Amino acid sequence: MLARMRLITSLLVFLPAEAMQDSSPAPPPPPPRYSERVQPIGDPDTWLTNADFAKAGLILRDGFMLRYQLAIDDTGRVKDCTLLMGGGPERLEKVMCALLKCHGRFRPQKDLAGNPMPSMWHGRKIWAAPAH
Repeated sequence: MLARMRLITSLLVFLPAEAMQDSSPAPPPPPPRYSERVQPIGDPDTWLTNADFAKAGLILRDGFMLRYQLAIDDTGRVKDCTLLMGGGPERLEKVMCALLKCHGRFRPQKDLAGNPMPSMWHGRKIWAAPAH
């Protein structure tokens, strides 16, 4: 074992300093494929209200959080809604996606030439348990 360590040590002594250090710079990050990111128009928290759910026959008694992903088309409209983490009844989640598709509006993402393009947007909605 000792002989092996001496061999390794002697090899390290004869290596040029450049071989012991990685002097190549880190590669630059890839350039973005867009010039402007998708932006919601207005406050997404106002797109879903307790009143909307009451109209759908749902009463929110407990607090919970839902995370969602929206597919946005090149006009800024919501084309699809996927729930990433649910915390409420299945019917509530379906109503939530329907409301997001109805009320959600965006400034579309733009490619490097400035043309609108489809994109994805992630959001969440938190409901606090009502005070008694």
